[in-house]
Amino acid sequence: MEFPQQQKPAGDGKIIYPPGVKEITDKISNDEMVKRLKMVVKTYMDMDQDSEEEKQQYLGLALHLASEFFLRNPNKDVRLLVACCLADIFRIYAPEAPYTSHDKLKVWN
Repeated sequence: MEFPQQQKPAGDGKIIYPPGVKEITDKISNDEMVKRLKMVVKTYMDMDQDSEEEKQQYLGLALHLASEFFLRNPNKDVRLLVACCLADIFRIYAPEAPYTSHDKLKVWN
């Protein structure tokens, strides 16, 4: 099963996290990941489509959250929070999602 290709964000390729959110990787505990993802969910919920600067700033994070690590994470809370983020990402970036292959998005379970 294939997942969307991640594109490198513009600039130095670094993922920018919202203020107060530390890096989200496989090296942190599930509890810490859930805590950080809740803050990211809030950030995306508060964004609107007209915030071009924020959309560009958090594009790398949007692509990072669509990785197999998050979509197939064994922790249901992690998957739920990522799904919430992705729903808002689709809303914010509509009509063009930031993912390179729209047909592959249908295969998520």
